[in-house]
Amino acid sequence: MPSVESAAGLQAELLATGKIRSGLSIAAAGPTEITYRRVSIQPSGFTGWHYHPGPVAVIVESGVLTRMFSDGSSEVSGPGDIIIEPAGPEHVHAGHNQGNVPVVLYMAYFIPCGAEHTVAAEAPRGCRPTGRTAQAGLETAA
Repeated sequence: MPSVESAAGLQAELLATGKIRSGLSIAAAGPTEITYRRVSIQPSGFTGWHYHPGPVAVIVESGVLTRMFSDGSSEVSGPGDIIIEPAGPEHVHAGHNQGNVPVVLYMAYFIPCGAEHTVAAEAPRGCRPTGRTAQAGLETAA
């Protein structure tokens, strides 16, 4: 039996693949907009402290991303890692590319209709801003 990919007129391109370390559950209440973006963070780039109004699923395609959290902890993710960012202002975080190659992320946002994808936040108490600002090191493609 021929595969779906070999069907006449069908073209598919694999953009990114990753493995999740634990189970996956993404829930959204009410009307939800799903947006998929490719995000690139240049070396020394910093996203700024922020949160998302809905959950976000991320696949790290290349580079090494260091995420910092409001409790002072951090997590490092590399190629093939999947990150699930929970929604809400209680999940303030920031991303930093401390490496010497761009970090490339494929991000699926599950956001309430009409909401921004990312909401800027103050650096949490005891957490210092780090790296360049988002405008200096972050590139997105819609």
